Amino acid sequence: MFMGNNKSKKIFTTVMVVIILVTMVGGTVIAGLSSLF
Repeated sequence: MFMGNNKSKKIFTTVMVVIILVTMVGGTVIAGLSSLF
């Protein structure tokens, strides 16, 4: 992976944060649904 400028690094960081948030929220939703059923 090459060193890009600050803009591409910011985009990459934003994508990583979004993926982490989606994973956390998805895990919480799955846990909530499995506790309901």
